[in-house]
Amino acid sequence: MPRNFRLKRQIDEMVGANIERLRIKSGLEPKQLARGLGVTPGMIRLYERGARGLNIAQLVWFANLFKVSLDEMIYGEEKGPRIIPFHRLKVV
Repeated sequence: MPRNFRLKRQIDEMVGANIERLRIKSGLEPKQLARGLGVTPGMIRLYERGARGLNIAQLVWFANLFKVSLDEMIYGEEKGPRIIPFHRLKVV
């Protein structure tokens, strides 16, 4: 598996776990999120499992909905800035 694919997969899984955590914390059902985003509840479950990645507009939508930063959407609860080394970022 190419290195940049593994990194993307890890990010998708982290974001998905955070969507699920924030959704549950907010008392929302997958169906409610799906309606707001214009997707099916099954798609929300794919996002939460990390099986489907989000585009930047969707990531911003979730961050605004949950009133969290993009950092928190990606990395989890705020613990200060996190940096992915630039040399590890690849255009996918």
